[in-house]
Amino acid sequence: VSSASVGDTITVSVNLSANSGLAGIQFTVKFNTSEFQLVSDSVKESNLFFATTKSSNGTIQYAGTSIDAINASGTLLTFKLKVLKTDGKISLSVNDAIDVNDKFVSVSASGATVKCSHADMKWTITKKATCTEKGEKKGTCICELY
Repeated sequence: VSSASVGDTITVSVNLSANSGLAGIQFTVKFNTSEFQLVSDSVKESNLFFATTKSSNGTIQYAGTSIDAINASGTLLTFKLKVLKTDGKISLSVNDAIDVNDKFVSVSASGATVKCSHADMKWTITKKATCTEKGEKKGTCICELY
């Protein structure tokens, strides 16, 4: 779970961990286009050739292959999204993963939810302060206005 405000750009990383010889992978990233706008994406793993298919409905399909197996762990790729609305969910599902012998590799994936950071508050004074009493105010976050 990440925290951001409306208008912020967040960076999402797709990482490999406990990797024992990935030679090919195909996965799909989905998000609601009323909640996020794709800003950019870039492949980090230089040994993997990637083909990317993007659609206007918030679905990005990544397919990568390599002549040699990738045995390292680390960031596979990153993409940046502009937050249009908080509580948005980003899902990642692995469609296929194989090793150099064309055997299926077990891969687990998880998504993310972007929660509001509550940095942008609109304050309303509900009781004015006096010389003898404290005042009161109520805060409404911009994320609650949606």
